[in-house]
Amino acid sequence: MRKSTERLACEMTQAEKLERAERLASTLRHIDGIETEHKIVCEQYKEAVKTAQAEIDNLSQELRTGETFKDVQVTHEANFDENVMIYARTDTGETIRSRPLNEDEMQQKLPGTEEIPGEESEEKGK
Repeated sequence: MRKSTERLACEMTQAEKLERAERLASTLRHIDGIETEHKIVCEQYKEAVKTAQAEIDNLSQELRTGETFKDVQVTHEANFDENVMIYARTDTGETIRSRPLNEDEMQQKLPGTEEIPGEESEEKGK
């Protein structure tokens, strides 16, 4: 008589059913984790693409117009004849805007009493 082993259907014990239920629950949790991670990674990639697209848009706009934005020093000079504060670029001297002087600005300083920027007056220091 010869013997062999074959895979056949067998009735499961209660312990086997419990073990399978625990593995099933664990595998479902694992899939949930993978799906959550997938969503997070997809959002990160979407953000990366959005950031790159914004850079493309910005560069395209600069090339189209031939202009870019840079920090430029600007002077603020009171024109008491016209009662306006004039803002001008120091690189080109171009006036970029003006506005009416406020009450405090309309008060002209007496010659020799102007403060040097960065220094405190004697009265303020006391």
